[in-house]
Amino acid sequence: MYEIISKAKKNNTCMGMYGLGIWGKGFAWRLFSYLEITIDFVSDRDLEKLDSFEKKSVYKLTLEELLNVKTETLVFIMLGQYYLYDALLTLKKNTNLIPITLDEVLNLDCVLEKFYGVNNIREYERKNTFNYFFEKKPSKNFKFNKKIAVYTCIINGYDELREPLIIEENCDYYLISDKKPDNLKIFKWINYKTIVPETYKEPAVINRYCKMHAHQIFCNYQYSIYMDGKVQLVAPISKYINDIGNIGIGIHAHAFINCIYVEGIRMVGVGTSNEENVIKQMKQYILEGMPRNFGTFECRVIVREHTNIIGCRIMEQWFEEYYHKEKRDQFSLSYILWKNGLAYNDIGLINYGKPWSENKDIECRRVHLK
Repeated sequence: MYEIISKAKKNNTCMGMYGLGIWGKGFAWRLFSYLEITIDFVSDRDLEKLDSFEKKSVYKLTLEELLNVKTETLVFIMLGQYYLYDALLTLKKNTNLIPITLDEVLNLDCVLEKFYGVNNIREYERKNTFNYFFEKKPSKNFKFNKKIAVYTCIINGYDELREPLIIEENCDYYLISDKKPDNLKIFKWINYKTIVPETYKEPAVINRYCKMHAHQIFCNYQYSIYMDGKVQLVAPISKYINDIGNIGIGIHAHAFINCIYVEGIRMVGVGTSNEENVIKQMKQYILEGMPRNFGTFECRVIVREHTNIIGCRIMEQWFEEYYHKEKRDQFSLSYILWKNGLAYNDIGLINYGKPWSENKDIECRRVHLK
């Protein structure tokens, strides 16, 4: 991709940007400065966004005008994944347009190097063969509850509780929260204060503690399934214990991100993470040698086997890394795996490796109440 951009720069090919949303109005222009390119025009199907755009020396094209361009033109599509597919289908109607997606830009080494302030990013990469010392598994004589603990954690009304539509006899359902809801039908309530150390005060941290300590909270169960508060079960999920990987954990694969360094820029770009904290954290990982494209996960649902001591220690280390760094748990899980000499595929992938958005067993709200 960098070669295509370099050739276009050399040939003075016209370059434009499609999409005037969060990225197009903001962080995209930093990306263009990293690439040392000049954007000649902007375009969007939304005429109000197009009319309100003002930037000297940059002209505006309607979508219809863009689709009638007669010369070779690079078009940077600055849209998130949920809008990208339709945009690509539309722009490919004009064979003179060469589309370059946001993710293709974010994956360029030069972009990562300039954002994180590290030269020759791949020179630091190394395979980490260090393994922490893990204790032996608990005694086989311990009698576990034969059921599966299915649970969620909602603190400070962050999500609206959605009771399961399907009840499985081999599952017990728990809600961990700061307030017992009225008319609970399926979930059994657990007051978070009875299981979370007083040290942790922030609602997000309390949630992550519960999310990552199922082996302690539900120590009398061999298996647990955590789900985010915005998840509703619409089909049986106990089958997910068959998806548990080598270290006693199963999670959804990320839908489109394979590299935490790319994810770091994305979260800063949309304003959900602190830039200074993200750069500090990712730069540490880079200098330690964690490679690019290690793999990432979507952690809305987590399946656990509590007798796997490696998995238990990974979860505890994951929480500590999350607690002391930027509060985005997907940043730190991949690092903790690598730090322990483990691989991405040591975690099992739920739903045949498909992302949560393609999982018909669950419904998930895209927004929270708070």
